[in-house]
Amino acid sequence: MPLPPMGWLLTGLRPPTPARGVTQERPAPPEVGLSSFGTTPVEERVAHQQQSATAPAQLTIGVDPHKGSHTAAALDAQGRVVDQVRVANTRAGYRALRAWARRWPERRWAIENAGGLGRSLAQWLLGDGERVIDVPPKLSARVRLLSTGHGRKTDEADAVSTALAARGTAEQHDAVLEDHAAT
Repeated sequence: MPLPPMGWLLTGLRPPTPARGVTQERPAPPEVGLSSFGTTPVEERVAHQQQSATAPAQLTIGVDPHKGSHTAAALDAQGRVVDQVRVANTRAGYRALRAWARRWPERRWAIENAGGLGRSLAQWLLGDGERVIDVPPKLSARVRLLSTGHGRKTDEADAVSTALAARGTAEQHDAVLEDHAAT
């Protein structure tokens, strides 16, 4: 007595094999070019992957500013730390920071408290045509606490947390160049 379709799966028995020379019905092959989700053709996805592989990924440079120095961390598109640097909070330090960042042409800056301790750096960067995101200190601290779990505060960890906060889903606020009036 033949088993109902799929019954062999439930009983653990092998399905009956057709006799030699008897053609076996096979299901139609899947449609080529359609994704399993049915929304995006394969060609479209491949073209998008090729385009994103050739397009330069944007790098985010997070900066933890202090009175005497700035610590910066460069994060790639996947959020991995590429490099870190600490420079003096002087014009020479600013030039060194810009020279360090020059190797990444597609970059944006994320400065913790761009209206406070990071104000002079943010204004110099904006004056040179750079894109600067103002990251609130509370957001940067929250990212640091949630990322590491231990909450140890170092300048390097703060710079990374600032960059991660700028890459996150929270609303971002671009810093704006202030209009300096002559007095």
